Amino acid sequence: MRLKVAQTGGVSSTGAWYTLERPDFTGTVTARDGFLVHPWTLRPGREVSRSSVIFATALGHLAL
Repeated sequence: MRLKVAQTGGVSSTGAWYTLERPDFTGTVTARDGFLVHPWTLRPGREVSRSSVIFATALGHLAL
């Protein structure tokens, strides 16, 4: 899964997480083409059963 956020007004990533208990995913936030891009990639050999998984990210921004 991938989340893209327009990088305006000093937006920065301050963290990310998901609701599964074990470390099934990897991901590193990058800045690309005016966006912060946070991918969650399933690790090789891992499986996720059919269920609801919540992916979340926290963002900070400069005060105006």
